[in-house]
Amino acid sequence: MRARLKFKSFVVIVLLLLLVILLPILASGGLADANKKMPSPYSHKEFVKEIAPTAQKLSKIYGVRSSIIIGQVALDSHFGSTLLASKYHNLFSIEASPGQGAVRLKSHEYKNGRWQEVTNRYLVYESWKESLYDYMAILHGNKIWDKALYTTMMTSSGYKTVARALQAAGFNSDPNYADKLIAVIEENNLTDYDK
Repeated sequence: MRARLKFKSFVVIVLLLLLVILLPILASGGLADANKKMPSPYSHKEFVKEIAPTAQKLSKIYGVRSSIIIGQVALDSHFGSTLLASKYHNLFSIEASPGQGAVRLKSHEYKNGRWQEVTNRYLVYESWKESLYDYMAILHGNKIWDKALYTTMMTSSGYKTVARALQAAGFNSDPNYADKLIAVIEENNLTDYDK
């Protein structure tokens, strides 16, 4: 009788522990957060120096200011430290189309006046360089955003107009995206890379 009670108690305790461990995983759908910060080998300055040569090359090819490209990468990937950027090399949170190599992750989007958890399929890249080149090709080809955005990005003489155009075009759902992008550019002196 005692052995039976001990066994039942043991089973109940094990089940409770499993429930405590598994419930949060099940509640989140078992998906990792795309914006989870991961350990990064780069400081902000080192990350910018790593990305800058490719951004400058793309700037010459596509006519978009290096400061904007670097600023977007820094803001969207938290200087390369998000799970999406560090493990899957997706610097711009570009979503995958059917048939493309993708990873399913949860994220947050600002909809109907509040932040909401969403699940998206994100493109997986081999490198940050590939992510940068693909982003510029998407912009240039008007594959996600309209031609007016790319035209504004090419023809604007400053970064503030471009930041506001990106927000207006829906590049990011954050209602403060333009202000945050402007702050990243200014705080990190990214216009130095436009020269």
